[in-house]
Amino acid sequence: MSAYLFGTNEIAALAKICKEAMGYGVGGYRHPHNCITRKELNWAEFETILAAENIRSLEFRYPRGGVAGGFLDGEQDRAGYYTDLVEQTKDRHAIKIPDKYDDQVAEINRYEYQACECNDFYESDAYWILANAKERILARYVKLQSEGNVDQA
Repeated sequence: MSAYLFGTNEIAALAKICKEAMGYGVGGYRHPHNCITRKELNWAEFETILAAENIRSLEFRYPRGGVAGGFLDGEQDRAGYYTDLVEQTKDRHAIKIPDKYDDQVAEINRYEYQACECNDFYESDAYWILANAKERILARYVKLQSEGNVDQA
């Protein structure tokens, strides 16, 4: 299996998919949590959590490659990557995500494939963000299907 570094725009879109699936901004909805560590995950950290797990996976997959498995040129480039990510996410409404649920799940799965190299991936905060989002998307899809509106999903 080969792996690559998600661009900051891809991470921003993925985080938005997850946030919208889990009800970000909806009054009263609590933060999602990691079921293994029992740690509550902060909405504001989603992008960083997802980016860090992708980088960690690359460094595990390509241990001799350096920062992000060689996809970034040193620590300064890593810092720039995170700075770009912060910039990318400032205007949340400008971030484009797929409308259809199956396309949203496909984006989650595409990321998961790039971030799953570490043996403890299923214990990571990133995994639990993805799992929570997929669970919510599936629940919405099932509801639409039971109402006969599956073509809207």
